[in-house]
Amino acid sequence: GGELGTGDSRLRGADSRSMGDRLLPVALGGVATRLDGGGTARHTCAVVRRAGSLAEEVSDAPAPAEALTGDDEEYVCWGQNGDGQLGQGRADLHLGSRPHDMARATGARLSARQARPVLQGALGGRHSCAVLGDGDLKCWGQGREGALGTGDADHRGRRSEEMGSALGDVVLAPPCAVSANAHESPPPSPPP
Repeated sequence: GGELGTGDSRLRGADSRSMGDRLLPVALGGVATRLDGGGTARHTCAVVRRAGSLAEEVSDAPAPAEALTGDDEEYVCWGQNGDGQLGQGRADLHLGSRPHDMARATGARLSARQARPVLQGALGGRHSCAVLGDGDLKCWGQGREGALGTGDADHRGRRSEEMGSALGDVVLAPPCAVSANAHESPPPSPPP
């Protein structure tokens, strides 16, 4: 539970009695400007714009510089976290199923550099990925079957030393050349 961020593990949306005015707001400590979730993910992430010192008032500790996605934005994740998919650097920190959990939710530690906006996020069942403003692709959580795209099956994000500057970029193969002649095969792509 916790993927709804409402401070409990109750099911919502199964019937009209739990919808509309009965839906609880998610206390993000700011304004969500984009929401990522769905599919098999048991966690949710959002780009949250926090004003000035609001992030410090809401959280037990100020968000690390690595968590910032813009001048005043963070990529905040909540829900299940057994494999570090929330980006907190702790696998024991599940957020959203208990009262006041969301006040402890800080931004995912994606980089050592500040002010790299998260342009797009994607969530799997036990992992998360984000495209940063400079085009870097970062993935963290369960690495089984190559889910993180790092060339191994290692999990990343269960410990703080696996996040921030230690979280490497996912390197994608360069695109193939396209031939103008339909009968001609394009040359092979160079190795990465």
